[in-house]
Amino acid sequence: MSRHIRRSYLYLFLIAGFIVSVHPPRVEAQSSPPILDVLITDNFNVDDTLIRSVSTIKKGNLYNPREVGDTIKQLYRLGLFSDIKVYAQAQGQGIVVTITVREYPLLDRIEFKGNDKIKTKELERENFLFQGQAVSPYRVALAKEKLLKLYREKGYLLAAVKERPLVTEGLAVLELTIDEGKKVALGGIFVEGNTSVTDKALSNAMQKKAQTEEELFWKEGDLRRERILDTFEKATEEFRKNGYRGARVISDSLWY
Repeated sequence: MSRHIRRSYLYLFLIAGFIVSVHPPRVEAQSSPPILDVLITDNFNVDDTLIRSVSTIKKGNLYNPREVGDTIKQLYRLGLFSDIKVYAQAQGQGIVVTITVREYPLLDRIEFKGNDKIKTKELERENFLFQGQAVSPYRVALAKEKLLKLYREKGYLLAAVKERPLVTEGLAVLELTIDEGKKVALGGIFVEGNTSVTDKALSNAMQKKAQTEEELFWKEGDLRRERILDTFEKATEEFRKNGYRGARVISDSLWY
């Protein structure tokens, strides 16, 4: 009798387990709240319309936290903002999103200081930055590099530039203070690995003047990379004249 009862209980237990597995509990998914409004704050020079057009957060859409990161990323790509924050606040049955930005100042003008070898009018013609552009660290770095390249082309390889933006009401006067340094002239060329052509023959070949501009390389310190490579070509040509068709310059270094 006891064995029969145990089997009955086991049978009922299995039936109950089957019923539970067939009818799992229902869980209602919660939908995201709608975006009631999108507010833009702290923008002075950049129009709301531009920010809204770039933002993936739109009024009337359901709130998606992933769109916050996408919006911040897209706004940074404009190169107009130094800081961007997005806040979401519950209001009634929905969400109000606030996009707060910190703008880079816009360029009013550039002032050059310390320049003596290159006149201010010549520097102003180079258009390092355009009036009205955002004065971001990236654009300032490009302007400094362009300025230093101009000095290097004139033989001032030791030139250095320091920047200081003076900001008033969203507009910046960018001060570029130049330390021109001394002009670098070519002191000499040392060649290693040449066993078949004399140093004198190589020196004569490299100083061979085919154009007036080539005189600058030797007399005025024109050490631009393209001028140096042109001189290397003259050296390898001297080897080719002596039957070494595969001659080439494998490395070089410049110190001053």
